[in-house]
Amino acid sequence: NTSSSPLLIESMDGANDSVVISESSHLYDSMDQGNGSVVIEFVLLELAQSLGMQFFLFLFFSLFYVGIILANIFIMFTVIFDYHLHSPMYILLANLSLVDLGLSSTTVPRMISDLFSDCKIISFHSCMIQMFFIHVMGGVEMVLLAAMAYDRYTAVCKPLHYLTVMNLKMCMLLIAAAWIIGMIHAVSQFLFVINLPFCGPNNVGSFYCDFPRVIKLACADTYRLEFVVIANSGFISMGTFFFLIASYIFILVTVRQHSSKDLSKAFFTLSAHITVVVLFFTPCLFLYLWPFPTKSLDTFFAIVDFVVTPVLNPAIYTLRNRDMQVAMRRLSRQGSPDSPVQTPIGWISWSLLTVVVCSFILLIVSYTIILVTIQHRPSDRSSKALSALTAHITVVFFFVGPCIFIYAWPFPIKSLDKFFAMFYSVVTHLLNRIIYTLRNKDTKTAVKCLRNCNVNFRVNS
Repeated sequence: NTSSSPLLIESMDGANDSVVISESSHLYDSMDQGNGSVVIEFVLLELAQSLGMQFFLFLFFSLFYVGIILANIFIMFTVIFDYHLHSPMYILLANLSLVDLGLSSTTVPRMISDLFSDCKIISFHSCMIQMFFIHVMGGVEMVLLAAMAYDRYTAVCKPLHYLTVMNLKMCMLLIAAAWIIGMIHAVSQFLFVINLPFCGPNNVGSFYCDFPRVIKLACADTYRLEFVVIANSGFISMGTFFFLIASYIFILVTVRQHSSKDLSKAFFTLSAHITVVVLFFTPCLFLYLWPFPTKSLDTFFAIVDFVVTPVLNPAIYTLRNRDMQVAMRRLSRQGSPDSPVQTPIGWISWSLLTVVVCSFILLIVSYTIILVTIQHRPSDRSSKALSALTAHITVVFFFVGPCIFIYAWPFPIKSLDKFFAMFYSVVTHLLNRIIYTLRNKDTKTAVKCLRNCNVNFRVNS
């Protein structure tokens, strides 16, 4: 046995070499296809290991995410339904709430679903999509904050020209420019990253995908690309941040030169904007420009950016703004923003609307978590679960869509009201049965059994 062991070891080494050669040739063959990537999934960071910490983070993220959804949707509803708030400042604020909701939704649902998951992995395509939407929303929010600063500058420093400068057309142009710049900001980085070869390590080192972390995993020299990402995200964030702070300081200095009495009032108004700017840009500057990154601080600032800031923005703007407070009281007292009298019908309408919207949000969040969770399962099981969920989601939209239109649409039209009322009363109940029976194998099997039993009974009789 001892004399034959060297030969055995030698033969095993040869077999291993052949396996390595065949595997490496397979890798290079696959790298020649597509964008040169052989990594099909990335490993995300585990936020908590103990069960108690997992439950704590689950409650923390769930409560904050529900708060983000309710608070930002409430601001959007208030601005849309109260004609007193149809001014550039509040239209920009409603868009900021939409962006905060979108930015948080790119990461928080997955964070919640991954807390109790053994395999914290994300597919290559899901990772790319997440990075793209994070930077779209981030770029849009940067431009929106700059537009809000310009709006406050015009209102404070040039009050006589405010209505001519910041009209509705100018406001819509700023919003369109924000979304265009956000898309350009994301696409300019996404096109480079999507074509990188990923053939080795796949541990992202964070609980979400982002360009700087994913670029470091590429099997290529990415020094120039890392500089482009830092310049695109870091330097632009830093430049925008200092520009906004300087503009707010200039506004305060201008107010002080004209009237020292109005300084406290202007500072009270601008402090909300300054707080939001600091909360948004501080994590960005640390994540993209800090030369000595650490996982703990990166995780902390990322949670602040995706979880804490989107729920604090609505609180800051509503608690520090009298117009928003008055509008919320007006909407809570009245069924219609235009009616000056409190009515029982108004209470009933808004109570029904609140119940419907909260239920709809809860259902969408739950289905989103389910869809994210089933991505970790094998493809055959995930496709089966997705097929089952589409029936439920379709029924939810058929039920909630007419309700929201009937109780929330600010410009009622008799013909549309009749159509949605008929749809809700007749069509939805018929479609529910058809959807559940046509998409459910158990129901189909039961119907076939009943049919066969009926045929057998007739034959026997």
